[in-house]
Amino acid sequence: MELLGGEAVWDLVRVAKEGETVRSDGDLTPSCPTCGSPMIRRTARRGEHAGEEFWGCSRYPECRGISLVGDNTE
Repeated sequence: MELLGGEAVWDLVRVAKEGETVRSDGDLTPSCPTCGSPMIRRTARRGEHAGEEFWGCSRYPECRGISLVGDNTE
């Protein structure tokens, strides 16, 4: 457990308002545009986007929400 100072707490509030999640390693993770769950960085294995990274919903296959890496809006 870690005690956070005032500035760190405000950073977490700002991040929460922007629809992102802070992972335990400190990285920001976008929320799913469909269900709001945290997203996981994945790599497309086939199709025209094979080899490209994207954000996929952590609830897959129940939720199939995706967004492009670097795109925090959809």
